[in-house]
Amino acid sequence: MQPALRYGFLLLALGSLALAQNFSVAGCAQGSVEPVCLRPEVVLRWGLNQVNGSPAEGRLSFGVKLGVHTAFPEFALELQPALWVDSTLQADLLEAAATAEFGPLWLSLGKRTDYSGPWSQTLMGYNGDWGLFARYRLLEGWRAEVAYLPRSGLAGGRGFLGIQTGWVRAGGFLEVGEAGAALIPRIGVAWGDGDLYWQLDQGFWSDLQGPLPLGQALAYSLRCPQEGNALCWGRLLPEENNPAVQNLLQTLDTSRWGLLLWWNPDWNLWGSLDPVTGDTLPFLDWLAQPKKLLLRLSAGLQSSGLGFDLSLAPVGAYRVYLELHLP
Repeated sequence: MQPALRYGFLLLALGSLALAQNFSVAGCAQGSVEPVCLRPEVVLRWGLNQVNGSPAEGRLSFGVKLGVHTAFPEFALELQPALWVDSTLQADLLEAAATAEFGPLWLSLGKRTDYSGPWSQTLMGYNGDWGLFARYRLLEGWRAEVAYLPRSGLAGGRGFLGIQTGWVRAGGFLEVGEAGAALIPRIGVAWGDGDLYWQLDQGFWSDLQGPLPLGQALAYSLRCPQEGNALCWGRLLPEENNPAVQNLLQTLDTSRWGLLLWWNPDWNLWGSLDPVTGDTLPFLDWLAQPKKLLLRLSAGLQSSGLGFDLSLAPVGAYRVYLELHLP
């Protein structure tokens, strides 16, 4: 099913481009009347990686992505084909969804990142899930959410039922496979600059972002006492009201910070016996043996960024990297 859908969406995208009278490259403004908008992106990353105590080694990763968005009266189409090299050559449709609205009912068919998380992260962004997605406005501020995410060949899959109100998202998956059915609850909160989720099979994760006032910090350090001979390095630089300094401070104030934390505890260890002492496993020992523990810190200025990844489970590794986005 997935290859057929992939090729079908590619053909639909090409057809949309052929039928469009005009299109916009490098972005679609809010309320744009352009029927087809293209958003190309190139990512370059150089990182220093170290895994399980082995010597650190440098790695260059790069990729290209083309976002295609249509906004016809009958439907909207969003495509994100990507090609990247991150130790190996990879290519995929990260997103490919056709969407339509019928009053309070919203329907989407294809590949979306609604239920993605750190486990589906690639160099070019989240890699979504194929399925059928629906939302229905119940009351003011309340919305029901239903989805079906099939397995390859339509043999079983996951169904989702949930509800949204304000920042809160709550629901669960019903997964059907050869071993039977399993209920996987999912709950979280999401707002403009971050989110916090828990899902039974993936644990806890949070992705936070915010402004980094580097310009304000530099401006404060440039201010020197009007009187006295105290040493102040700001006297060696142009005045704060200098136009070039003002432009620099404004640029630095566009920087942002990011924090990603993913902790997936091994619930099977809860209450287990220590193999050495035979006593119940201490709480701190259980905390120290998760299935996955990942921390990511980043800081970005316009199209460039600096990041640090630290993985403590299932393998110990770290990565320091410099990233550049074009355009």
